[in-house]
Amino acid sequence: MNWPRILLTPLGLLLMAWGTVTPVLGLFGTETTGRVTDTRRLNYERNEPLRNRFNYSINYRFSTRDGRVVDGTTNMLGSFSKVPALRQDHALQIRYFPIWPVINSPSIQARPNIEHLVVLIGGWFLAFGLWRRKKSGRRSSAGRGSRSLPPR
Repeated sequence: MNWPRILLTPLGLLLMAWGTVTPVLGLFGTETTGRVTDTRRLNYERNEPLRNRFNYSINYRFSTRDGRVVDGTTNMLGSFSKVPALRQDHALQIRYFPIWPVINSPSIQARPNIEHLVVLIGGWFLAFGLWRRKKSGRRSSAGRGSRSLPPR
């Protein structure tokens, strides 16, 4: 059984889905205004040259056009003064798919960028690129330009 293939192919498909759906959401999703319901700073500082940068988990809630209330969550990186929407009850622009509002994202994260392309290519590589069939290593010696000596 080929365990690496069994484990890495679904991961690659998941990455391909994320790398495709998020930019499509940014291009074709419906935009609405949501409210921040909770903000948490994750309990570690990143080990980087730029100090005071933390990961923040931000929960938000928005209403769709047909009145359904949907909760969402996202992670943002930065200092407290640089990350938008860290204060509770702060307005936040949200993009979502009207047919399935569970797929949503803050508008600032849903814009297509190079990150989505890199994730899409990496997902394809994990799902399909590693598993190509290799050509057989056996070749006839006549095809390689070797000559046989004439009989004496």
